[in-house]
Amino acid sequence: TWTTGGAADATAVTSLPVATTGGTYSLTTALTVPREQLQGNEFVCRAQHAATGADVKETISGDGVCLVVTPKVTLLSDPTQEDPERRVLLVCL
Repeated sequence: TWTTGGAADATAVTSLPVATTGGTYSLTTALTVPREQLQGNEFVCRAQHAATGADVKETISGDGVCLVVTPKVTLLSDPTQEDPERRVLLVCL
């Protein structure tokens, strides 16, 4: 489960358990947070397993986790290629 500011966060998405080759199960959970809600908040992911009594908690501070990086545009084709519409493939990295 995810909590934000001490309250359960219902926007988290959790996958169904999947059997692994080692005979255990795995699942993932993800929480999408708008950038403006990161600063000053703590996000806690908690995993509990009743059969083993395991209770694992990881806290992530929202301060400084979102870096804004200007995309870089790279030209991957020659604009003089033999294309009647003179299209060019651009990829943002």
